[in-house]
Amino acid sequence: MNTNSRRDFVLGVVFFGTIAALLYYTIILTGFSFSEKTNLVAYFPHASGIKQGDAVLIAGHRSGTVRGVHYSSEADEAMRISINLEFDTAPALHEGYLIRIAEFTMLGGRVIEIEPGPLNSPLLSSDAQLVGIVAPSPLASIGNIINDNRDEIDDIIRNITDFSDNLANGEGVVNRLLTDATMATDLLSIVDNIDEISKNINSGKGVIGSLINDQDQRETFNVLLTDLRATFTDLRVITASVRDEDGLIGALLNDPTMLTRGQEILDSSAEMIHNLEQILVDAREGRSGLLGKFLGDGEIAVEFQDLVTDLREVARRLEDGEGTIGRLLAEDDAYLELMESLQSLNGQLEDAREAQPVSTFTQMLFGSF
Repeated sequence: MNTNSRRDFVLGVVFFGTIAALLYYTIILTGFSFSEKTNLVAYFPHASGIKQGDAVLIAGHRSGTVRGVHYSSEADEAMRISINLEFDTAPALHEGYLIRIAEFTMLGGRVIEIEPGPLNSPLLSSDAQLVGIVAPSPLASIGNIINDNRDEIDDIIRNITDFSDNLANGEGVVNRLLTDATMATDLLSIVDNIDEISKNINSGKGVIGSLINDQDQRETFNVLLTDLRATFTDLRVITASVRDEDGLIGALLNDPTMLTRGQEILDSSAEMIHNLEQILVDAREGRSGLLGKFLGDGEIAVEFQDLVTDLREVARRLEDGEGTIGRLLAEDDAYLELMESLQSLNGQLEDAREAQPVSTFTQMLFGSF
């Protein structure tokens, strides 16, 4: 009994599983429904393997099913394939719509994709003919790209072949890396040096290491960058002012009048320097007045030397208190006597000045008798 029950149970599961699979295929895959359907007809130049039961996608959403594919030899080439599309709800198509047959997956299968068109475009009339296109398959697109660029692809293949031949014949850097022990050693040495540099940086050695690991160094470097940025900003301001004719340099570079005046000043300075050079040459050769005589006449030079000696002697005697002026400068008594004499003379002159009006009046009074 247990064995028969188990066998009956398995047969029941298989039977009802088969019924369920058939229902799924009928209802889901074929789009079977008891509700009322809406049909549209679309025309294509080529069927591209589309068949009854394939899905219809509207904006990427499955909304219908292909119910029939027909070929007409008398129709125009762009409309020789007519496909009956069935929907639960008819899509609202606008001008600018797109209908195309495309591959469902890379492994095969076909679907019809519908883009309803911009919403702000007018709706199509109910009797409008729907014309679609056939999208190329990915493999066909790749084939077209290969055909259109066959020369370039041949060059790439040829270059790969040449590279492999050079590698097999021991030519090129890659082959030397593979076969030359010295070059391999040098490469390992470079790698070791890079590793050593990275270790020094991590340990804070060197400028880069200190900048990465030392906070004070980073702050100093940031200050330096800030100052450098400010310097470039100032230079930019200066160049902008020069370009805008601000300041003397800007005027000299941009103002024709200032440029002319500056050139005149430079010419005058050059002429003045030339004249000074000529004066010095004439003086050196004794052809230029007193300066030339001082520089070129030996007797005048000797006389000037004697004058300097005499002046030095007079200064020494004054400093030693010799002579009247020297005594006045060196002795207090002589200075005081001179000051008393000057004060006495000043007093006499003051008395004479005060007595002058009286004597003048007396002469006028008695001189009239």
